[in-house]
Amino acid sequence: MTHKIYAPNIHLFAFHLRNASSSDSQADRDYDSKLLWHLCHDIFAKFQIQQRLDLREVAEGSRIALLTGATKDNILLPLEGKLSVNNDKVIRITGQACPLQIYDSYALGLNIRIPEVENNHKTEDVDLTVFNYFNPDQCFLPSKINSNINSSLGQILLLTAWLPQKQAQDSHLWKEIADQCVQNFLGEKNQDNCPPLYQEGQLFDSPIFEYGIPDQSQDYGQIFVWLFLG
Repeated sequence: MTHKIYAPNIHLFAFHLRNASSSDSQADRDYDSKLLWHLCHDIFAKFQIQQRLDLREVAEGSRIALLTGATKDNILLPLEGKLSVNNDKVIRITGQACPLQIYDSYALGLNIRIPEVENNHKTEDVDLTVFNYFNPDQCFLPSKINSNINSSLGQILLLTAWLPQKQAQDSHLWKEIADQCVQNFLGEKNQDNCPPLYQEGQLFDSPIFEYGIPDQSQDYGQIFVWLFLG
């Protein structure tokens, strides 16, 4: 059974050392300190996002927003793009990017979503298989983000969506819906190939599920699914 969801979101939180941690001089020369920004622009291209990260150079050792022109109250870059579904349907998407330096490391917060409201009207519910189109060429997976595994500090993925009233009232469906969100996002036809459910609980009175074993190396990393009940 396939379920409907409303206003699906993807949140990526990725981290990368500013400088190589190896004492190998060749590794230092090969190290790509700008990896997160390059991959962010690669993701932008897949969603026809025209905005670009305009970053300022800052000294190492501080915690600071990297967007040129960032202020204390505004450290986010608004995004707008297109989600291609079934090769014949295009859905407008929005989002935001937040590049930071956290002392000796870089961090990227990236959100892409189908907005809740469009032209003052609530957007339509969509089939949860839409998550498959949110991950073209597996661009959000660690194998893409962590291309230099010895230096990268890893990533977390959070998938969120509102549940229509019928599903929101039936708690027996929540895990099934979360499983299907992960399965579609990863493009797996077999649920057995997906990362296992690690734990589940409630966050602000809405169910949240964590997939993947934190202390084990995995192709998919850690993925959270948070379903809003409305």
